[in-house]
Amino acid sequence: MLITYITGNYFSCQQIRLTGTALDASIEMSRTDQRAWLGVKDITLTHALTINHPIQISVNTFNSGKTPALEVTLPEISVGDGEDHMLKTAPSKDRGVVAPNNNEVFYSSASVSNDVIDGLEAAKIRVYVRGRIEYKDIFGKSHKTMFCGYYPTGFPSPNFFNCGSGNSME
Repeated sequence: MLITYITGNYFSCQQIRLTGTALDASIEMSRTDQRAWLGVKDITLTHALTINHPIQISVNTFNSGKTPALEVTLPEISVGDGEDHMLKTAPSKDRGVVAPNNNEVFYSSASVSNDVIDGLEAAKIRVYVRGRIEYKDIFGKSHKTMFCGYYPTGFPSPNFFNCGSGNSME
């Protein structure tokens, strides 16, 4: 009888532990489903490229999640004509909230050489923009979105295209 009692208690404890693990997994899945998901909708030139003037861009983010993205900031953005020539711009000190199914636009500018502007106009080089967006979800967990876009040569649109790599959401 004592062995039956001990064995029964052991299995009851194991079942409680497994139930707790399953409950924790269910809560985590629910939070993932409910959390904010902030991505980059588009990157555009805000003004035409002009010699002796900085490149000015906008980064349009979009929250496709079910809850607000909190403390949204753009702490890192770089502009340049290639991996070896990226210049960090002044980071945004603004912190905002992006409601579900809404967007937030960040603006930045970077001084580039006249050779870069000439190269773009002559369709010889591309200009790249790389950056990181950071935010928190309503559960207090931090997330980041990495993005990379390039301005195509010989293309009369203000829109940047997505790089083949360097775009991710965590």
